[in-house]
Amino acid sequence: MLAAFTACALAAISLFFIPAFIIRPFRHQAPRALLLSMALRQRAPLGTLIAALACFALAFVLWRTASRWRKALLALTLLIVAFSAVMARLNYFEWMFPLEWTGPGWNSPRVYKHVLAYGLITCNSAGSS
Repeated sequence: MLAAFTACALAAISLFFIPAFIIRPFRHQAPRALLLSMALRQRAPLGTLIAALACFALAFVLWRTASRWRKALLALTLLIVAFSAVMARLNYFEWMFPLEWTGPGWNSPRVYKHVLAYGLITCNSAGSS
Protein backbone atom coordinates (compact mmCIF):
# COMPACT_ATOMS: atom_id res chain seq x y z
CA MET A 1 0.00 0.00 0.00
CA LEU A 2 2.76 2.42 0.94
CA ALA A 3 4.70 1.57 -2.23
CA ALA A 4 1.65 2.32 -4.38
CA PHE A 5 1.11 5.62 -2.55
CA THR A 6 4.76 6.55 -3.10
CA ALA A 7 4.61 5.64 -6.79
CA CYS A 8 1.44 7.67 -7.37
CA ALA A 9 2.84 10.64 -5.47
CA LEU A 10 6.10 10.57 -7.44
CA ALA A 11 4.17 10.32 -10.70
CA ALA A 12 1.99 13.33 -9.87
CA ILE A 13 4.89 15.43 -8.65
CA SER A 14 7.10 14.50 -11.59
CA LEU A 15 4.44 15.32 -14.17
CA PHE A 16 4.51 18.94 -13.03
CA PHE A 17 8.06 19.52 -11.81
CA ILE A 18 10.04 17.92 -14.66
CA PRO A 19 8.59 20.26 -17.33
CA ALA A 20 8.77 23.20 -14.92
CA PHE A 21 12.51 22.74 -14.44
CA ILE A 22 13.37 21.90 -18.04
CA ILE A 23 11.33 24.61 -19.78
CA ARG A 24 13.06 27.82 -18.73
CA PRO A 25 12.84 30.80 -21.07
CA PHE A 26 16.12 32.41 -22.11
CA ARG A 27 18.23 29.38 -21.09
CA HIS A 28 19.66 26.68 -23.28
CA GLN A 29 17.30 23.73 -23.59
CA ALA A 30 18.43 20.48 -25.14
CA PRO A 31 16.07 19.38 -27.92
CA ARG A 32 15.45 15.92 -26.45
CA ALA A 33 14.84 17.30 -22.97
CA LEU A 34 12.44 19.88 -24.40
CA LEU A 35 10.63 17.16 -26.34
CA LEU A 36 10.26 15.11 -23.15
CA SER A 37 9.06 18.07 -21.13
CA MET A 38 6.51 19.13 -23.74
CA ALA A 39 5.16 15.57 -23.92
CA LEU A 40 4.86 15.46 -20.12
CA ARG A 41 3.28 18.92 -20.00
CA GLN A 42 0.66 17.85 -22.52
CA ARG A 43 -0.26 14.75 -20.49
CA ALA A 44 0.14 16.34 -17.06
CA PRO A 45 -3.45 17.57 -16.45
CA LEU A 46 -5.01 14.11 -16.79
CA GLY A 47 -2.03 12.27 -15.30
CA THR A 48 -1.86 14.41 -12.19
CA LEU A 49 -5.62 14.12 -11.69
CA ILE A 50 -5.51 10.31 -11.82
CA ALA A 51 -2.41 10.13 -9.63
CA ALA A 52 -3.83 12.62 -7.12
CA LEU A 53 -7.10 10.72 -6.80
CA ALA A 54 -5.17 7.49 -6.28
CA CYS A 55 -2.95 9.20 -3.68
CA PHE A 56 -5.92 10.51 -1.74
CA ALA A 57 -7.61 7.09 -1.78
CA LEU A 58 -4.43 5.33 -0.65
CA ALA A 59 -3.76 7.97 2.01
CA PHE A 60 -7.26 7.41 3.38
CA VAL A 61 -6.48 3.70 3.77
CA LEU A 62 -3.01 4.31 5.22
CA TRP A 63 -4.20 7.02 7.62
CA ARG A 64 -5.87 4.61 10.06
CA THR A 65 -2.73 2.66 10.89
CA ALA A 66 -0.19 5.49 10.59
CA SER A 67 1.71 7.01 13.48
CA ARG A 68 1.73 10.75 14.11
CA TRP A 69 4.91 11.29 12.09
CA ARG A 70 3.69 9.19 9.21
CA LYS A 71 0.40 11.13 9.18
CA ALA A 72 2.38 14.36 8.96
CA LEU A 73 4.39 12.93 6.06
CA LEU A 74 1.19 11.75 4.34
CA ALA A 75 -0.38 15.21 4.75
CA LEU A 76 2.72 16.97 3.41
CA THR A 77 2.89 14.62 0.45
CA LEU A 78 -0.80 15.15 -0.31
CA LEU A 79 -0.27 18.91 -0.17
CA ILE A 80 2.56 18.70 -2.73
CA VAL A 81 0.51 16.34 -4.92
CA ALA A 82 -2.48 18.72 -4.82
CA PHE A 83 -0.19 21.65 -5.66
CA SER A 84 1.21 19.71 -8.62
CA ALA A 85 -2.27 18.78 -9.84
CA VAL A 86 -3.40 22.42 -9.76
CA MET A 87 -0.22 23.84 -11.29
CA ALA A 88 -0.31 21.31 -14.15
CA ARG A 89 -3.50 23.01 -15.34
CA LEU A 90 -2.18 26.59 -15.20
CA ASN A 91 0.01 28.43 -17.67
CA TYR A 92 2.60 29.77 -15.24
CA PHE A 93 4.67 31.16 -18.11
CA GLU A 94 2.11 33.94 -18.43
CA TRP A 95 3.01 35.03 -14.89
CA MET A 96 6.64 35.51 -15.92
CA PHE A 97 5.79 38.07 -18.59
CA PRO A 98 2.65 39.93 -17.46
CA LEU A 99 2.08 42.20 -20.45
CA GLU A 100 -1.30 43.81 -20.69
CA TRP A 101 -2.95 43.49 -24.08
CA THR A 102 -3.84 46.93 -25.36
CA GLY A 103 -4.66 45.85 -28.87
CA PRO A 104 -2.60 45.92 -32.05
CA GLY A 105 -0.37 48.88 -32.66
CA TRP A 106 2.36 50.78 -30.88
CA ASN A 107 2.47 51.22 -27.15
CA SER A 108 4.36 53.62 -24.99
CA PRO A 109 7.75 52.34 -23.76
CA ARG A 110 6.59 52.81 -20.16
CA VAL A 111 4.13 49.92 -20.68
CA TYR A 112 7.09 47.64 -21.34
CA LYS A 113 9.58 49.03 -18.84
CA HIS A 114 9.88 45.69 -17.00
CA VAL A 115 10.50 43.94 -20.34
CA LEU A 116 13.05 46.52 -21.46
CA ALA A 117 14.92 46.04 -18.18
CA TYR A 118 15.67 42.48 -19.28
CA GLY A 119 16.59 43.50 -22.82
CA LEU A 120 13.77 41.58 -24.48
CA ILE A 121 12.15 42.32 -27.79
CA THR A 122 8.39 42.11 -28.00
CA CYS A 123 6.24 41.77 -31.08
CA ASN A 124 2.71 42.94 -31.61
CA SER A 125 0.11 40.95 -33.50
CA ALA A 126 1.22 42.43 -36.84
CA GLY A 127 4.68 40.95 -36.31
CA SER A 128 6.72 44.15 -36.22
CA SER A 129 9.09 44.51 -33.30
